[in-house]
Amino acid sequence: MKEKQHFTIEDKVLQHSKGILSQPILSRLVIEAVGCGIISARLGREEVLASCSLLGLSKKTLMTVFAEKIAQIAGITVSSKVALLNLDVTFLNQIEDYEEALFLKASVLHCGRRVVNVKVEIKGEAQRLLATTMITFAVIGSFDEILIKW
Repeated sequence: MKEKQHFTIEDKVLQHSKGILSQPILSRLVIEAVGCGIISARLGREEVLASCSLLGLSKKTLMTVFAEKIAQIAGITVSSKVALLNLDVTFLNQIEDYEEALFLKASVLHCGRRVVNVKVEIKGEAQRLLATTMITFAVIGSFDEILIKW
């Protein structure tokens, strides 16, 4: 008989984010599961500057990478393994001169059988909105499909 493994939101975030956050560029990101489909993250001022200078990335690229990964983690909190289909970023303020901490909040707007839509807001220390991101993922499976034993 097959037994299905059951996860809490925190278990799903920890399990999936270990692989994502083990990448050098993302290992400095501090994430927190606020609720089902809602993830918040923080990247300190020093980490922003270090990540940009060490990897030679622009701040816009750095924000886009972080937004996509946080959205991916938010997608798994609604019981879905997801793959990126579309990413749309809108920068609302001057980014290249920005040298403060970043705060990201990902919220799942829609979770269907085939598609998950996530909105990510990127704010600065003064809670000024710097960018918004709309991301569409294809649902490629469910964590409930992972079997403990046959």
